[in-house]
Amino acid sequence: MPRRIGWYRSPVTREELISLNRRSDRKGLLQAGGYLGLLACTGSAAVLSLGRVPWPAVVALCFLHGMCASFTINGFHEMVHDSVFRTRSLNRLFLAVISFLGWHNPVGFWATHSRHHQYALHPPNDPEVMLPGRITLKRYIEHHMYAAVPCYHLGRLHRLVRQDLPHCPRGLVETWRQIAAIQKRQKTDPDYQFLAELPPPVSASS
Repeated sequence: MPRRIGWYRSPVTREELISLNRRSDRKGLLQAGGYLGLLACTGSAAVLSLGRVPWPAVVALCFLHGMCASFTINGFHEMVHDSVFRTRSLNRLFLAVISFLGWHNPVGFWATHSRHHQYALHPPNDPEVMLPGRITLKRYIEHHMYAAVPCYHLGRLHRLVRQDLPHCPRGLVETWRQIAAIQKRQKTDPDYQFLAELPPPVSASS
């Protein structure tokens, strides 16, 4: 058996963690329902544009829908964690819908994803992330510290622990610039891994 990893967690008070872990059907419906509504709108616009508008507009609408649809994996991931809705049946319903739309397998995914949380970035026991990595993910650290926190509370969690985190790119432009620089370096140095500069750990008593 692989050795157990003693992960570091930024300190959060018990009261704050209870509040952060609190799930909401209303927030879940706004998040998941809003995304599915966006997919329905972009998909309908792409289909209805055929034969009605110039082809460059059709291509643009199809691209827009495809870009939105590519994020089914994000919603699927949150539903697999069973942390979006307070009512479990709602979580399972939306999991089934998003799994179908993205053609994802929740059973197979959880089999590897649970190990990913145990051994993240520790090959060969992490079956999901192969190093060197090529993608920078926002709120990734916070999610791995406190996986039960719903996605719509990760921003608040970030604000509570940000003094304990590396610099987080602000907005798409800065994020893309960082990713582009990493990918450029990896073309000439395939073994290169981006190592973020970490601040000193915050003690639980501070």
